[in-house]
Amino acid sequence: MTPPRKSTFIVLGCLAGLLLLVAVTGSQFSLGKHSSLTCIIEDTRTGGGAGVFAWANRMGIDAVPLRTPLWEIGDELEGQGHCVITAGDRNWAAAHSSSFQQEHWKRLHDWVASGNTLIAITNRSSSLPYQMIEEFTQSTDADNPVELRNAARNSSFSKEEELRIPTWWGGEMAVQMKSGSLVNYPSELRLAGIGDKTILAKRPLGEGNLYLLMDGTAWTNERFDQADNAATLARILNDSLSENGVLTIDEYRHGYGRVESFVTFLVALPGAASFLWMSLIWGLFWMVSRMKRLSPVEPFIDEPRRTAFEFIQSMASLNQRARAAPLAVNAVAQRVRYLLHKRGQLTEANMASLDRATQSVASEPRPTVPRAEIQIVKELIQLRTANLTGTDPLAETEF
Repeated sequence: MTPPRKSTFIVLGCLAGLLLLVAVTGSQFSLGKHSSLTCIIEDTRTGGGAGVFAWANRMGIDAVPLRTPLWEIGDELEGQGHCVITAGDRNWAAAHSSSFQQEHWKRLHDWVASGNTLIAITNRSSSLPYQMIEEFTQSTDADNPVELRNAARNSSFSKEEELRIPTWWGGEMAVQMKSGSLVNYPSELRLAGIGDKTILAKRPLGEGNLYLLMDGTAWTNERFDQADNAATLARILNDSLSENGVLTIDEYRHGYGRVESFVTFLVALPGAASFLWMSLIWGLFWMVSRMKRLSPVEPFIDEPRRTAFEFIQSMASLNQRARAAPLAVNAVAQRVRYLLHKRGQLTEANMASLDRATQSVASEPRPTVPRAEIQIVKELIQLRTANLTGTDPLAETEF
């Protein structure tokens, strides 16, 4: 089998990096809708609901967070006498889709109509499903149709702009002066309002009820302890909850509970599953095609390690080979001395060359690259050739 190429490791590394990126930052790509108005248990800010949750526990009301989609509440709370509060200024669904309006609202509608209660808190009517808007704006009086108005833009949560409005039971609610409202709403379904503006409205739905609060501060941490806001909610819960009823607060809408990440949104697109399967098959085919399986695996042979004796032998052989240069110089010098002495040509110049060779041998060098020794041998051979032929001893001679 041939080893994989560098490009294979690059592709695998990119896939691993992508998986790691999704695992680490997947929650940051959540499609949950966040806003300054949340009214959830884990939110202690001005628009949060930590105070409402603590109040419910003190009142002996069984309050729990809802961390599944609102339209699946029928699977979480079966039976009658339950109440759910959802708050926020953005869409109810995790993603903008018509399926929520056509299918999800029907499931939520049936759950409320079976004898349960839904309380919606918002500053913007555009965040409500259009079916719910129709439930509150339907009117038989063509001359005075019901209108749903949003709160003023950039309205603050300042207590200086607080407005006290009367309630149906004789108390007062503290709301924003610039809160949204329902205009020309039927008086028999009006729970709190001033003039022709209804801030808190009720709409019967089958055996259950819908409630709409067009103020984002009355039942959140901002103004829940002001005026009779808490008492008003207590009366609604007293009429809505049964003996075994549960108060739930919608937190899934704000990104809590079941993960709804960017990857989940992509997989839900039409044809996404088929595209992923095709990509996986092509990827596996490409990886298999890059491999070659034409022969069995080569056997692994474990080479024995050298012993200490073999190391000593190799070092001795290396030292012996290093002595070759001075031995060669000594042999050539003795031969040239013998030939010159035999012919009577041991002049002072010749003796000087022979003495230099003898001194080099006597110093016993162990050169790795014997350049000096090679030069001495060349001079001795030139000296021998010159004395035998009568040529210039400085002439170049091939060695």
